[in-house]
Amino acid sequence: ETDARLEIWAADAASAWGLRPSLLILDELSQWRGHESEELFNAAFSSTGKVPGCQLLVGTTAGWDRNSLCYRIRGLAMDSDDWYYSDRPQCASWIDAEFLRRQKEILPFHVYEMLHENRWTEAGGEWLSWDEIDGVFDEALSEQSSRGGPSVEGQRSRYYIGVDLATSRDRTAVGVVRAEGEDLTVESITTWQGSPKERVQLGEVEEAIVALSKAFHPKEIVLDPFQALLMGERLRGTGLTVFDYTFTSVSRASLFDTLLQLIRQERLHSYDHPLFREELSGMRWVEKNGILRPDHRTSKHDDTVVAVALASTRAVAGAVVPRSLIKVRHIGDRSTGSR
Repeated sequence: ETDARLEIWAADAASAWGLRPSLLILDELSQWRGHESEELFNAAFSSTGKVPGCQLLVGTTAGWDRNSLCYRIRGLAMDSDDWYYSDRPQCASWIDAEFLRRQKEILPFHVYEMLHENRWTEAGGEWLSWDEIDGVFDEALSEQSSRGGPSVEGQRSRYYIGVDLATSRDRTAVGVVRAEGEDLTVESITTWQGSPKERVQLGEVEEAIVALSKAFHPKEIVLDPFQALLMGERLRGTGLTVFDYTFTSVSRASLFDTLLQLIRQERLHSYDHPLFREELSGMRWVEKNGILRPDHRTSKHDDTVVAVALASTRAVAGAVVPRSLIKVRHIGDRSTGSR
């Protein structure tokens, strides 16, 4: 028997002051972000001198924020004789190459580097590589004004229209996407640029959507009801099918994740559209409230990207077919033969 004692404390800075530890273990310090986390570290670290021989052990995977507490402590540990620093970039011995291949195929590049190669990456980083962007655009394709683009034998085309509305600072963008099998093709992108003094005329945008609908006969027109509630109702009044894609943190993440996977799997194709290319190249991983999310650079836009993503997300959802369908037949009354 010993007099050792284990106490579990809440990760609360206010109650952490005054501790007297003999051994202090800080786990996954790269995830300690924000003012409260730094206050907790200050309270814990300042307590290490209260008991002679107290040891501090920090274990963490790499991160991406080079202004973070973890990166500062890492630099101190590497340069100071007061610390012992050990860096192990390799994966655990039981992780096989096939698992890593699947992870690399799906995860954003900087996330793969952090989690599986234990490398510090640039804060955020580019959302797409130049090779991935170039892979979207096909010189053999051209902008289409109606149904009837190149088709795959034996497969029916489905069309979707994505709408990203803005009236002054951002552009309004309308994208038409054709779905055939597992591949999607951008058929048309139309944009309007407004200004605080001369706003985009939403009536003109609505007329263009109606015209595109007559040309392509889309299964759905996809828009954010917060931007275009009244327009959506009017479009429904003309007999068109409108899908409301409400933007939340979860739905936004799903939208961009779908687009990212389509691009990485080389399933999204487009004719050469300079603005669409420019906006794809301007997308970065940025930190917001401690979470990395794709967003455009300052002074840049993502309107065509959002319009294409809206149409593409619904096209992917529309391609999902249940594995088995049960056909129900009404037999009727056998005694009378009625059905």
